Amino acid sequence: MTSKENKAFNIGLRMAEKIIDDSYFCDEIKNDPTLFKEEFYCIEEKLTKRAGGPTDFKSEEECRAYETGLQEILEEYLDDNFSSEEEPQGNPPMSRAYFVLIAEALRETKDLPWRSTVLELADRLRSTNPQFDRQRFLKAAGVEF
Repeated sequence: MTSKENKAFNIGLRMAEKIIDDSYFCDEIKNDPTLFKEEFYCIEEKLTKRAGGPTDFKSEEECRAYETGLQEILEEYLDDNFSSEEEPQGNPPMSRAYFVLIAEALRETKDLPWRSTVLELADRLRSTNPQFDRQRFLKAAGVEF
């Protein structure tokens, strides 16, 4: 790497660190690696347009070195904050025991406009487990058809 390429690489490193450290990201973006990466490059583009950035580099090699510096810090950040070990795998699906418990509680509750409430709840519970048996749940909750 030539001294100009090395300088461009270091500028890329510093730019990436600045973007990450200056908290440009809302919580929603901080918690999603894909959104984070997209937003990172949007911010980088805005900042480099304002400051000159890679457009000041004379050669393609300098531009590539700059991009490599950016990517190195970004990938390191993503690895540290979104490692596969720490990524939530989602909640496990609700089991039949939960559905039985809910249905029993609903059957005993008479103070609600419960038929419409139970129907709505059954629709929502369907999304918690692909094997959810809506008809069985409604029958257990006391909703007759």
